[in-house]
Amino acid sequence: DISAVNINNIIDKFDVANGYTLTLSYSQFNGHKGVGTGTLKLSDTSLTGDQIKSVNDASTNAIDLTNVTTISSSTMAQMLEVVQNTGSTFTTNANYAVTISDGTATAANLNAIDADTLGTVTATSVTSLSGTVSEVKTAVTSSGLSLSGSETITVTGSGSAADLNTINGSTSELVTATSVTTIT
Repeated sequence: DISAVNINNIIDKFDVANGYTLTLSYSQFNGHKGVGTGTLKLSDTSLTGDQIKSVNDASTNAIDLTNVTTISSSTMAQMLEVVQNTGSTFTTNANYAVTISDGTATAANLNAIDADTLGTVTATSVTSLSGTVSEVKTAVTSSGLSLSGSETITVTGSGSAADLNTINGSTSELVTATSVTTIT
């Protein structure tokens, strides 16, 4: 690894060659560009979704977030960039915790983020959740996903009466199932 100490005022672009890793903090990288095909490793243990997005937007490098154990105030779109390797190839800590700031979410997207970490995905700001019966049931019964329990839920597709009852029991708000085509 090549470690950066006080390089903020020396260069404006980090050119990391294939097979190499440059380790630096977000504050050391912020305002600079990352080029090359090597890996940019952030030394921070806590970052926001905005900070991760800004590094992704300013870099062509793979991004190593294995030191990051907490991602706070992240939008669903920002986290999906990490989970789906959009823009960069991301390596994450297996146990990172993330707080989603969106008010509306699909169960499929929450489940994708939940499947990416063994840590807790806090989505208590979500007031409206939608998806198929299967997707929503997975989200509301996941031990790694923390919802408020007071979100409105809209389900589609088909599912069992037991699944619909489980979904209904997970929230104090309205569950809309008018688009459910088959109940078994």
